[in-house]
Amino acid sequence: MLFFISELFLTYISYLECSIYFLIKHIGILLAFVIYYIYISVGYELGIFGEITENNKKICMVSSFSMNSIDSIGSDISDIYDIYYSLENSTSSISSLDKNSSEVIIKMKNENEISSSKSLIINEFNSRKNSTDSDNFNYKIKRNISQEKINSKNGSKSDVSNSIGYESFRNKNKEIVERQRNLLSNIINKNLTKNVNNTKKDIKNKNKKTIHKNIRKAHSLFIEIAFFYPFFILITIILTIIYSYMKKNMEENTIQGKNGQWFYKCSLETSDMAYNSLELMILIFTLIKGKYVVRCNCVYKCTRYITYSTIIGIVFGPTVNVRNDANKYFKIKKYKKCLLHNSLSCGCPLEETDENLEPLIKKYILFYKFCTTNINIKHGKIRYLSIKSKLNIVKK
Repeated sequence: MLFFISELFLTYISYLECSIYFLIKHIGILLAFVIYYIYISVGYELGIFGEITENNKKICMVSSFSMNSIDSIGSDISDIYDIYYSLENSTSSISSLDKNSSEVIIKMKNENEISSSKSLIINEFNSRKNSTDSDNFNYKIKRNISQEKINSKNGSKSDVSNSIGYESFRNKNKEIVERQRNLLSNIINKNLTKNVNNTKKDIKNKNKKTIHKNIRKAHSLFIEIAFFYPFFILITIILTIIYSYMKKNMEENTIQGKNGQWFYKCSLETSDMAYNSLELMILIFTLIKGKYVVRCNCVYKCTRYITYSTIIGIVFGPTVNVRNDANKYFKIKKYKKCLLHNSLSCGCPLEETDENLEPLIKKYILFYKFCTTNINIKHGKIRYLSIKSKLNIVKK
């Protein structure tokens, strides 16, 4: 709206009108660009890149609290995340635990964890080795060997006694192996449980830090803009005041062009180029983030159209500044006759005429419009322009 209001002062003939045009134009354009940048930047920080998955932490966190959760908790996002994580733990599935366990097993290949597990197993094994069960077992083995020697003297009963001693030894050996296997399994399970908890805690902290970072950036964005935009307005006003004291008088600022027309040259036109460059930079930053946001979920739909509009603004921005100056977009050249040959086709280098060609340009543009218009609305009546009516102009 401010930009369109500024167009009322486009044909300025004094510094006051020029300064009003300069102020309203750039304040309005920058306000629109800042709004675009806010939408894109917030989507860049809070959106979800790619497809939404069930395990996405932002989705799970947002789904975990009610609509009034933020108001009741306040601005501390840590409390929100703790609520989400407690609910996640209460409803976690076995598959997620298996996934964490597999990650832990990979991490247990760490040299420190392996060495600590070995130390625990060796210590436990030594304690078991010196225990009473081990003494009893050794005693029973010796007793079985002695019994075997006695039975060897008994002739036909020796084979049976040998097989009984062997079976007893084998069963007891299996018992010891099974006991050691259970001991190793218990130690590994304890380490797995410990590392699963540590891994889940690390994942929680990592996701928490990421979300904290996104929220801080989104929060600081509004603070920065709340400072930057009023500062921009203040600088612009100060600049116009400074130029008002430095400007030349009206006669010196009114100059004559090549076509003989007089026009007012405003001293703010140089600063206008610098402001245009600043606005172009904002568009470029918006486009860089917008290319990422258009591939995100959980963002406003308008971000897509803002990104496309930004591309158009960057490509056609310089053309828009041309406005309605026909000399900028309509090609027409007229030369003076050669002084030597009094001709335009002699081949000598010709000089462009100083004649004002603007009336001719306007008439030729009207001629284009007339030849390409098929329906004419005049005095509330619709009239079809036939080819015959157009050719009658040539006859005249």
